[in-house]
Amino acid sequence: MAKNFSLKELISTLENVYNMQYFDIKKLLKFCLKVDDKYLIIHNDEIINDSKKKEILKYAVQIKEGIPIQYITNEQSFMGNVFFVNNSVLIPQPDTEIVVQSAIEKINELIKENKKANQKIKKEHNTNDKINDKINDNTNDKINVLDLCTGSGAIGISIKKHYGEKVNVTLSDISNEALNVAKINSRRILNDERNCKVQFVQSDMFNDIKGKFDVIVSNPPYIKSEMIEKLDKDVRNEPHIALDGGTDGLQYYKIIKSRIDNFLNENGYLILEIGYDQKEEIQEMFKNSNCIKDYAGNDRVIIWKRG
Repeated sequence: MAKNFSLKELISTLENVYNMQYFDIKKLLKFCLKVDDKYLIIHNDEIINDSKKKEILKYAVQIKEGIPIQYITNEQSFMGNVFFVNNSVLIPQPDTEIVVQSAIEKINELIKENKKANQKIKKEHNTNDKINDKINDNTNDKINVLDLCTGSGAIGISIKKHYGEKVNVTLSDISNEALNVAKINSRRILNDERNCKVQFVQSDMFNDIKGKFDVIVSNPPYIKSEMIEKLDKDVRNEPHIALDGGTDGLQYYKIIKSRIDNFLNENGYLILEIGYDQKEEIQEMFKNSNCIKDYAGNDRVIIWKRG
């Protein structure tokens, strides 16, 4: 007869036999048992039924073999929202929030600049009704944002969530499967049942992108091809198409550099996530750019303004 496990004993097994961290154990138990943190504390001695125990241990085996727990629970927290993820997309990481924060800062600057420009026109033309009507139209102009290589949509959707109708956001990815995930997140995060609050474009980089943008954000593949097999097991189980940046890891930054003037407005901003050791090479491409560090103190985000 199979031994009955209490919740406390099951947690101990997950820690000691499956080498799981308690943070991940809580995630797994909450997902499988459909309970909250408080329940896990109060019901420590509760017996777990055999079918639930088998389900939890089955997932524990997968996690031990390198399947990210986020692909089991289909959830990852990012910018205060819970995004849907599966193995078609990279799992959004906390450091990528710096890309969103940087974009918000620069969009705020653009909004202020537009307001100042409109106030200047109004002052110069005083009370001319036609001019005032034109100013009012310009004041309502939206900031156009492109999230290139969007994956789960975490960056672009977070920007849209923050600004609402003040911005137009286009999410682009080469992978239709990734865009399907982004559409799920648009519905989930933006309450966007018809997927019309943001635009979706399947495109190999800029190939099928139309128009110009005030802000382009991107977390492109940037791992050197030869380094992928040396990554942690769980990272290796994320989609290689979203990791592999070519021989030098710079393949997609070079594409962006070669075509950016065709898609970024003058005085617009390019905001890139980069590998921790790529700052000098990418700043050589994008002269007079700034670099922001991540939470661990590593170089992580490049911000470049087109003159």
